[in-house]
Order: sequence, then structure tokens, then C-alpha cells
Amino acid sequence: QAAKANQWFKVEQLLDEENERVKEKGQDGMTILHFACLGNRAELVRKVLDFESDPDAKTVYGVTPLAIA
Repeated sequence: QAAKANQWFKVEQLLDEENERVKEKGQDGMTILHFACLGNRAELVRKVLDFESDPDAKTVYGVTPLAIA
């Protein structure tokens, strides 16, 4: 929810505390990586990928983070 609300500091703080959250998906299939790409947050994208977020994760519409970037 923090990523969806563009609360990037909170996203980074949550990842530092619970890095398994990078694998969570919203109802629409969006991951933190999708939102980081959507928000043009290159540093956060790198951090999320370091935590092994799936760069090929698809939303319910078949959209990957790469397609957003």
C-alpha cells in the first residue's frame, strides 16, 4: 500500500525490516517492483531486485515491470 500511495521512504523502510515483502502482489498483481518502475525510482528498483523481486512478474493484465519502465 505504501508503494501504491507513493510513500517511497516508507517502502524502503519496510523492505529493510521485511525484505520478503518484495514478493507480495496486490489484487491487480502489481508488485513493489511494478510501482518502483512506475514511479521512476531507479534506486528503489535496484534495491528491490537485490532482494530477488521477480522482474518477470505479471499483473492480471499481463504487464511486467520492464514494460512499465
